[in-house]
Amino acid sequence: MPPYFIETMGDSVQEEIKAKVIAALTEAGVCTPENVQRAMESKIYDLADLIDIREYVRHMEEDLKKKAEQKKRGSR
Repeated sequence: MPPYFIETMGDSVQEEIKAKVIAALTEAGVCTPENVQRAMESKIYDLADLIDIREYVRHMEEDLKKKAEQKKRGSR
């Protein structure tokens, strides 16, 4: 699986993920600025135990496919 780093995603997606991370960490009783920052600097797959990442992974994979198709068409 490619390493989808959260910081490479769009700002609105990052904010959405951050809100979910904060909620999950709060629920677990471990919400600290350090834990939130660590989560936001990680790969999306690292958060699989904390939040539902399927939607974000699907969007990233769709973007990769589009870029690959554009690159393929451009090299013809």
